[in-house]
Amino acid sequence: MCTHLVFADLSPLPYRSIAQSLLGLHLAYVSGEDPGLGRVDSARLSEQTLMELLIADIEGIDSFRDSNGDFLDIHQWKGLKLNNARQSVTEIHFQLLFNRFFSHGGSIALKYIPLNVQVFKIAKNQLTGECDTLCLPRGLLTLGIAQNQLSGEFSLKNLPPRIQKVYISENSFHGTLDLPALPETVERFMADSNSFTGCLDFSALPEHLLTLSLGANSFDESVDYSAVAGIDGLLDEGKEFLWRKMRLW
Repeated sequence: MCTHLVFADLSPLPYRSIAQSLLGLHLAYVSGEDPGLGRVDSARLSEQTLMELLIADIEGIDSFRDSNGDFLDIHQWKGLKLNNARQSVTEIHFQLLFNRFFSHGGSIALKYIPLNVQVFKIAKNQLTGECDTLCLPRGLLTLGIAQNQLSGEFSLKNLPPRIQKVYISENSFHGTLDLPALPETVERFMADSNSFTGCLDFSALPEHLLTLSLGANSFDESVDYSAVAGIDGLLDEGKEFLWRKMRLW
């Protein structure tokens, strides 16, 4: 369960003052399953402060700071997309592709993703941390956190209700995956190369699911594939699928 934070000082915080300022916060712990209560009360924080807290423990973030060591205004950050009014962050693209945003390593605090973010991609950065899906923005459409060193359980039932693409491959997530709990809007769910265990239930997959990748985990071998056997063919006695609509490996 996330902590519900009430912040006394709402002004943007320079990097060097974040830790000191957090010491003065008043914390109110909230229980219950309401997604609106389970998440850090980000509405009380500026977008600037949320972004600073999000990456504060990642290594090699000098490109986001000025010569004095203070964070640049987020309007100057590479990898961000802001809305037309330029008041809120809607997309975060920090994945390691053609640009290196950080040196590899460090920890990321996913609970500080700003509330209006719809696309979040931070793959291939060797980051540690956990992903409490209850703390993700409720309007998130794409979650791309593959090829890091994230750990802990990954709850499908608490994913944002309209999410479409979930990429969590090549991490260290563990626990079980309740596939029927995937939101109906999910089109791609890539969770291969983790440490998931337990049985897989294919009885109620999302209608619009196009790609499902679950290989290189430790699921029970006694899986009932009958619910999906009629979808454009079944290969290798149910252990490997190749469908025109869906792919599981």
